[in-house]
Amino acid sequence: MMITLLWHASFYLHHRIAVYKAIYPSVGTLTDVLSAIDQAVKDGVDILTLSIGPDEPPEDTITFLDVFEIFLLLARRAGVFVVQAAGNKGPGPTTVVSFSPWVVGVASCSTDRSYPATLILGNGRQIGGVGLSGPTFGGGLVQYKLVLAKDAVKTNGKFPKTPPYVEECQFPGALDPIVVEGSIVICTFSVGFFNQTSTVTAIIETAKILGFMGFVLIANPNYGDFIATPIPFKVPGIMVPRTADAQVKDNVLRDKDISFC
Repeated sequence: MMITLLWHASFYLHHRIAVYKAIYPSVGTLTDVLSAIDQAVKDGVDILTLSIGPDEPPEDTITFLDVFEIFLLLARRAGVFVVQAAGNKGPGPTTVVSFSPWVVGVASCSTDRSYPATLILGNGRQIGGVGLSGPTFGGGLVQYKLVLAKDAVKTNGKFPKTPPYVEECQFPGALDPIVVEGSIVICTFSVGFFNQTSTVTAIIETAKILGFMGFVLIANPNYGDFIATPIPFKVPGIMVPRTADAQVKDNVLRDKDISFC
């Protein structure tokens, strides 16, 4: 999916983002893109970022006479800073095609940043995962009760007995606060996350409301490994995205204590 993104900064430096879906969900025309650029300029944006770019210079038109380039030039003359994807087909190794001097070509890159987190089980075993939060109180030296979410579900609750309620910690009303308060709760990646209707943000809110000491989101063998995209957690938390490491759930039966570091 390629869309045109525009960043609008107000007079008081309160930034806003406007999104113009020129190519959505996967098909569009040059006319659609030009119309989005024109509308964005009329709306008074300050920065125009296009997630589309040239693969090669046009063969039948002088570069600066190409209608797409002319629209970008007019946007620049209107005071809009224009940023465009540099593309993937440069004329040689480590080169890109970016031929208009009024457009800034940009490219994505990879980084070596990672956000490791560690579960410390009561037997001293450590399980690695991903997390962007502080440790549990005590910095890993204090152990807390480990609770499987579906073992803390209210037995007489009037809610659907579906994974988002039972396993995924999406709804605080589904869990018994007496059981989970002050504990580290295991939430399981299930159909809601697979369908992208469940979120880590909802787990965090559930944890705050019910007073979790922390949470663990573990992979489910029925759905395989998942991609753990770290966001800042307001409560201690860790994601264990590999099914090979998901045996932490088994420790609920034999090793009730756990902490984060």
